[in-house]
Amino acid sequence: MKIPYFIIIMFLCPLALVGQEINLLPEPWKVEKKEGVFTLSVSTSIQYPSELKECVEIFNKHLSERYGFSLKKGSRRNGIRLIVDKNMKRETYNLLVETNGVMIRGSESGVFYGLQTLQQLISETENKLLIPEVKIEDRPRFKYRGVLIDVARYYQTPEF
Repeated sequence: MKIPYFIIIMFLCPLALVGQEINLLPEPWKVEKKEGVFTLSVSTSIQYPSELKECVEIFNKHLSERYGFSLKKGSRRNGIRLIVDKNMKRETYNLLVETNGVMIRGSESGVFYGLQTLQQLISETENKLLIPEVKIEDRPRFKYRGVLIDVARYYQTPEF
């Protein structure tokens, strides 16, 4: 008796999902996971141009409410750099997390979305905030994506 190929594929597809450790909403266009981690701490600085001040305030508010500290503006090597690239399309960004720092390059709205992705990557382990080493490229797949995420299915708190 021959086993149809679709049955074999049906059993093997879930195995492909087991290796994915990074769950992000919405799912970025391209994600490349690496081995190391970046440690986020009180001494981590954030470098950004003046047009991103409001984005950084939102990010710092999240850090303050969730972890009890916010990042100070500075240009340390072991920090977060935000770069506005006017040549990139609207809502497009590249996020690079390495052991010695984080860099988000994109359009102004793209950097905002990059910071939202960075928030999702932070995990708390043994009183340390760790961000996995990753390279993410994201861009809109649709002109309008306001109704693509059904918040009722993702079990967030009412405050969120």
